[in-house]
Amino acid sequence: MAYRKERPKLERTFLQGPDLTFDGKNPPREYPAVSLCMIVKNEADNLADCIGSVGDFPAEIIVVDTGSTDHTVEIAKSLGAKVYRFDWIDDFAAARNESIRHATGDWVFWMDADDRLEPNGAAKLKQAVVSGKADVYMCRVVSHGKGAGSADAVVEHFRLFRNGLGLKFHGALHESIAPDVIDLGLVVARTNIEVRHTGYSIDIEDYKAKARRNMAIINAELKKNPDDLYWRYHRAASLSILGDPEQAAADYEAVLADPPPQLNWEIYVYQAHTGLLDIYNNAGKFDDARRVLQLALERFPQRRHLAVVAGLFYFGQDELDTALKYLLRAQRLPRESDALGQAWSPGKLESVLGQVYLLRGEHTLARQAFMDMLAENGKTVSRTPPAEYAEAERLFAAGQFDAVCDLLDTVAMGNLPALRLLARAEDKRERWHSATAKLAQAMALDDPLPDEWVTLAEYVLHTRHFNSAERLCRLALQANPENAQAMNLAGFIAFQQNDAEKAMNYLLNAFLHAPESDWVRQNLEKLATALQLPLTEAIRQFGGRMLGQKKPSLAAIAFSVLVQIAPTDADAYRSLAVALNALGQENEAMLAWQTAEQLKAV
Repeated sequence: MAYRKERPKLERTFLQGPDLTFDGKNPPREYPAVSLCMIVKNEADNLADCIGSVGDFPAEIIVVDTGSTDHTVEIAKSLGAKVYRFDWIDDFAAARNESIRHATGDWVFWMDADDRLEPNGAAKLKQAVVSGKADVYMCRVVSHGKGAGSADAVVEHFRLFRNGLGLKFHGALHESIAPDVIDLGLVVARTNIEVRHTGYSIDIEDYKAKARRNMAIINAELKKNPDDLYWRYHRAASLSILGDPEQAAADYEAVLADPPPQLNWEIYVYQAHTGLLDIYNNAGKFDDARRVLQLALERFPQRRHLAVVAGLFYFGQDELDTALKYLLRAQRLPRESDALGQAWSPGKLESVLGQVYLLRGEHTLARQAFMDMLAENGKTVSRTPPAEYAEAERLFAAGQFDAVCDLLDTVAMGNLPALRLLARAEDKRERWHSATAKLAQAMALDDPLPDEWVTLAEYVLHTRHFNSAERLCRLALQANPENAQAMNLAGFIAFQQNDAEKAMNYLLNAFLHAPESDWVRQNLEKLATALQLPLTEAIRQFGGRMLGQKKPSLAAIAFSVLVQIAPTDADAYRSLAVALNALGQENEAMLAWQTAEQLKAV
């Protein structure tokens, strides 16, 4: 597919004013009257916190209810709001315009019920309305993702504007006053005033309900113009939530091929790239995912968030060298490159970097990366279990692994006992990526416990990262050369990679160190079956090849196992004697030869 390389240009622009920074200190006691305007539906759980966050900033509160069936209206009235009813017609702009129609203040400030003004935001807004710098003030709207380490999204909205200029909202979905601002040539100032949007940290079913609501609007618009790429982008975003990745991918591909100028390049066009990458990655279409990722890297070379996305993708492909390259690139890029659009939560980059270093066997660098992650979050290493730990242990013993994760997830960062228990619980839930992340953090911040390298290898192996899993097995053997579990796992990995010789070598060593292990014997049997040989013959042929290749130590291991499995096999003892003699172990070779002669005589 051919893609346009250049960035589309808007033909019309508003008059960009200054970038303003307000400190919220000593806000004016007197300032023009402001109307807080809201549209709501069934927001009984949110409304009080939203209105409470604006403090005494608004002179009046206008709430337009679009059909609540809970106590939203009663709560709004109890908070001093003027409440109006408006029948929902699948048009956010229409509802929003109804709210500002009732505004009597000199200025309008609008919010949704799932918005929260930052703690000193009201003071900053007071400073804005008396500054005389602009007709419209933009606020940063930050949406935090659900779950630790998830990405945030930052957009800018025209949230505060002069009343009485005839400004109206446009757009049935993602409504904005931008068209009127542009037509009127109004001066717009960007500000550091921040609104926290909680609408993306809801449960998945509520998230899907919002997507279904949006789809009704999107489909109506696409019925008018099926090829409208602005609406195809929004359809793709909703369909990704609702579980139709094929149509979502088709829409995203069309958007990437010819990005419409109405879509903000740094926010929505960028998210089209990452959204399509996620679809292909989740579907196992890794060639398509690589293609989209490379396109994104060409178009957004300075985005820190994207460099981490690339690192995560190659980490997921078990290509640790390439993952490290992009993560180190992300470290060099300024945080300001993610001022708009998607941005990772603090410490995400360092957490992934720590995992990559640990899986590469670079423990010192892994520790530093995780220490940097803790510093980003204002935390330190702790060996003292959190208050929730005893209850988490009880839940784990009862098999309530989901409850363990819910209890510990928010307190585990840097806490070694919690991290290790959480890793075990995630393993039981078969969430091995998360189990790997938790255990890797604990191992990097502490001296790894004796069996943790192998445990981590098992987690990684579940994600089919064979190279990393084998490397972890080698690290386990460096710590303990007699670790039969590590040998057995390494043999299994080699078998999965169709390297029969390496698999046989590891498994025979494991058998010598743990002859009673059923798992080792079973893996040897599986290997022999794959070779279409009886187990004894598979071992015999391997030992013979090692002798032919002048590798007597490996031959001696093979024939040592063979005589344990087949203690009456005279030929096995003869071959063992030859291997031992080649190693200079003449006395042991003589004993093996004598045993062979005795068995032959019988």
